[in-house]
Amino acid sequence: MKNEEINKYRICLIGIYIGELPDMITMWLMSCRYNPTIDFLVITDRKVKYQLPENVKNLVLSFEEIKQRIQKNFDFDIVLTRPYKLCDYRVCYGEVFHEYLKGYDFWGYCDFDVVWGDIRKFITNDILEKNIRIMPHGHFTLIKNNDSCNALYRTLKREDVWSYQQVFSVEETRAFDEWGGDDNLGTTWLFTKNGISVFVQNNYSDISYVKYRLASAENKNNIILFDKGKLKVLSMENGELQTRELLYAHLPKRNFKKCYYDSFVVLPHHRLKKCEADSVRNNHLKYFRLD
Repeated sequence: MKNEEINKYRICLIGIYIGELPDMITMWLMSCRYNPTIDFLVITDRKVKYQLPENVKNLVLSFEEIKQRIQKNFDFDIVLTRPYKLCDYRVCYGEVFHEYLKGYDFWGYCDFDVVWGDIRKFITNDILEKNIRIMPHGHFTLIKNNDSCNALYRTLKREDVWSYQQVFSVEETRAFDEWGGDDNLGTTWLFTKNGISVFVQNNYSDISYVKYRLASAENKNNIILFDKGKLKVLSMENGELQTRELLYAHLPKRNFKKCYYDSFVVLPHHRLKKCEADSVRNNHLKYFRLD
């Protein structure tokens, strides 16, 4: 079977970063390399200094140029004075950067504090065929790429969810690209409450940034293992090692050092260890003690 038939839907993910990219970008880039059928557009205000995989492109735009691009899409004055506010505007990237998305069936947005697993294994052709929006979070969301779907954040209405005009007119970040915080004012809720399902693939790990250990909602003590494109979370349950393959792991606010290994284990904070997968599995108790 030809690759075009195996991966019939083309995907491009967009990420924007203003300032010096953190060292963790090397982990992100390594995991992108092992997803060669997914394209990534990295928009920065300075040229990325690291070697990029073939499927990762770098577009250099100043913060002001990005703001001007976004402003052209609206007939009211938007508020965008700091880079973090860009999170709210992610929902309009399909319109703002449309010229870079020609020929793609889906576009999306993502964070850079993510390590990818095998994306195509979890986001299959069947899932892409049946859904308009895939995944609910700002760290990874996909949207079907056509004019009507790209404009849903404008056209869908709910009195109990903020409008895009309201969100784009305030300084505060409203998490409009996802759930919308505790008030449930984001586009994930907007889609859901208008009867448009948001497909959720639960095989991901969102690691807490308030705890020293790699704690997630599923387990208070995890080890993240990346091995040549396969991403797994290891945890101990009732004295037994449990292993689960992941779509991605979100590792916010942890100052990891540069990593150029194609196999590594992630330990709390900035600690990474080069390793082979069999070594981690066979000596897992040692690695759990290391945390």
